Amino acid sequence: MVNRRSLDDALTPDEQSFLETGKTAKAEPKPKSEATSKKENTPMARAALKENFAQRPTAQVPPSSALPQFTMAGAVSLNVRIEPEISTALLRASMDRKIQRLDPFTQRDIVAEALAEWLKKHGYLA
Repeated sequence: MVNRRSLDDALTPDEQSFLETGKTAKAEPKPKSEATSKKENTPMARAALKENFAQRPTAQVPPSSALPQFTMAGAVSLNVRIEPEISTALLRASMDRKIQRLDPFTQRDIVAEALAEWLKKHGYLA
């Protein structure tokens, strides 16, 4: 027959004291994982941190220039909720433009173009 350990044997002293008293003993900070520390020490990460902390605006700056400018390759995911009428109109526009072979015809491209136009109009995008 196999000797089985109890659940209490698997708990650390901190976990046991928490269960017994409801309070934690002084927990030691966990060391950063090797992967995290490598990411923070890359030349790009150090340069971005220096740039962000070195250039603090003293006067009020327009929103688009206050944010660090990053060049991203590809696209990022964005989930939003919109009214059913807008969704239906977007689907209809997408299908009509696809049939007529007009660019942009994908829903993603139509939304990206409309959003970029709005951001430019309000000064958030150069």
